[in-house]
This record gives sequence, structure tokens and C-alpha cells, in this order.
Amino acid sequence: LIFFGGLLLRRVLAPMRLLADAAERIGRGERIILGEMGVFEVRRVVRALNDMQARIHQLIGDRTEALASVGHDLRTPLARLQLRSEGIDDPLLRAAIAKDVDEMEAMVASLLAYYGGENDPERPAQIDVAILVQTIVDDATDMGHRATYHGPEHLEAVLRPSGLKRALGNLVEN
Repeated sequence: LIFFGGLLLRRVLAPMRLLADAAERIGRGERIILGEMGVFEVRRVVRALNDMQARIHQLIGDRTEALASVGHDLRTPLARLQLRSEGIDDPLLRAAIAKDVDEMEAMVASLLAYYGGENDPERPAQIDVAILVQTIVDDATDMGHRATYHGPEHLEAVLRPSGLKRALGNLVEN
């Protein structure tokens, strides 16, 4: 009786094992539609998992579509700024504006890639953080703000330069 009871219990729990395996695979990004099997309660859970998975994929699709629209909407004024900057006579001002537009385009691309579920397109690189901070401070003083840097002359690190520059720039501006 114990042997047959064990076999019966194993047969009853088999759909739960399949459900647990499917949930793990779904968590890794696979799309799996499970067939409804087992007792009524297990079939209900399977149906709910399949429905939830469909809703999640619909939300991801909607988000991706919205992000593509936002990306287009953000890039349009950046392109206009780039075109308008080319008409500026002062070469230093034109170069500064072009640099800012390029930086904003990189930020938009990075954010859209991140929110679109992709990896950040900016790869970590070996940079001198001290030089980056000194450059940010120089930019701030060029714009008439009071800013000073006190720290080492050089500090090498491997990180994402645009992300760090954006964060440090926000700190200095604030």
C-alpha cells in the first residue's frame, strides 16, 4: 500500500513539478505555454500562469513601442539643435553645443536601450576619474559658476564614462 500510495502521490504531483520547471524557465525569459493538466486546482494555476505570461508579454510589447516613439520624439529636437548649431559663427560655442548634443544623444540611446530590455550600449572603459571631474569643474566655471576640485591628479578606474559624467555633472550643477 505504501508503494502504491507513493506512486499515486508522485503521479498527482507530476503537474506541479512541470509547473515549477516552467516557472523557472519563464523567469529566465523563455516563453512557454503549458497545457492544462492535473487536478482542477493545478489546471487553474496553469491557466493563471499562461494568462499572466501573455499579459507580461503584451506589456513588454507596449512598452517597447512607447519607448520607440519617445526615442524618436527626443531625437527630433536634438537633430534640430545640431543643425541650428552649425549656423553659429563662434567655433568654440558651436563645438560646445555639438558636444552637448552628442552627449544627450548618447544618454537617450543608453536609456532607451536599458528600458527596452537591452544591455547598456556604453561599455565600461578605463578612464581617469580625476581628469573627468576636473573637466566638469572647468565646464562649470566656464559657465560662470563657482566650482573647485580638490583631489588626486589622477585616479584610474574602469566604468561607463557617460554615466559617471552625467552623475557627477548633476552633482556639480546641484
